[in-house]
Formats: sequence, C-alpha cells, structure tokens
Amino acid sequence: MLKKKPRALKAVFALFIVTTISLLLFAFFNYRRILDQPEQLIAAIQPGVDMAINEIHQTATRNGKKEWQLDAATAHYLDAEKKILLKQLAMTFFLDDQPPIHLTADSGTLET
Repeated sequence: MLKKKPRALKAVFALFIVTTISLLLFAFFNYRRILDQPEQLIAAIQPGVDMAINEIHQTATRNGKKEWQLDAATAHYLDAEKKILLKQLAMTFFLDDQPPIHLTADSGTLET
C-alpha cells in the first residue's frame, strides 16, 4: 500500500507539469498571434484616443488628509480635447465632520 502513494504522487506531479507547460505554450502562441496581426490590435483602439487604461484608482490628498477618491472601469485620454472619458465610475468625497458622499455613474468626463 505504501508503494502506491509515491506512484500516485508522481502521476499527479507529472500531470501538473504537463498542464502548466500546456498553459504556458498556449499563452505564448496566443501572444505571438496578436503580435503578428498588429492591425487587429490597432483596430481595438478607439479613434481619437491617445491613451486607454483599465481599472483606475485615484486618491487626492491635501495636508495628509484624503479629499476625494475616484475608481473607474476604463479611462480614455483625448489629448486634442484635453479630456478623460471615464466608464463605470465611482467617486467618494470626504468632508470635514460629515459622512462621506458617494457618487456613481455609467460614464463621466474629466477636463484636464
């Protein structure tokens, strides 16, 4: 009975190694496929957008005190218009001696 456990352990370990190598190869070839077709990557970027960021978080502080906090699913920076377009955003304002004020929206614009 003791001899079966090392065999089972070796089989599980071998399966783990094969699975890990397979996943790494899949990721590598998928990444290479994207690099070989840059037009698809460029087509995914919206026209007029100079920079796009997912899952952003910004906190503003003054004199060590938190003033507001912003979270958004996406942000698209438009340099020509000096704007940031935000999607699925949530803001929290921290006021003196008052509870925080929470604001949520599907979209918003920040002028820079």
